[in-house]
Amino acid sequence: MWSQIERQVQRFSPYKAYGPDKIANIVIQKCIDIIIDHLLFIYRAILKLSKYYGPWKEFITMVLRKPRKPSYETLKAY
Repeated sequence: MWSQIERQVQRFSPYKAYGPDKIANIVIQKCIDIIIDHLLFIYRAILKLSKYYGPWKEFITMVLRKPRKPSYETLKAY
C-alpha cells in the first residue's frame, strides 16, 4: 500500500496551485517519506469507516478566458 501512495504522490503536478489546505504538492512530494505512515493510517480509516473528510472534497477551479472565443457556453470554448 505504501508503494501505491508514493506512486500517486509522484504523479502530482509539483507547482500546481494548492487547494483550501494551502499545502503545495511539492511539499508533499518532498516529505512523503516522513508522512507516508500517517497517510496510510488516514486512508485505511477512511476505507474502514466509509467516511470521507469533508474539506478534502473541496477544490478550486479557475476558468481562464481565451481571446477570440465566441461563447463560453459551448464545451470546446474552454
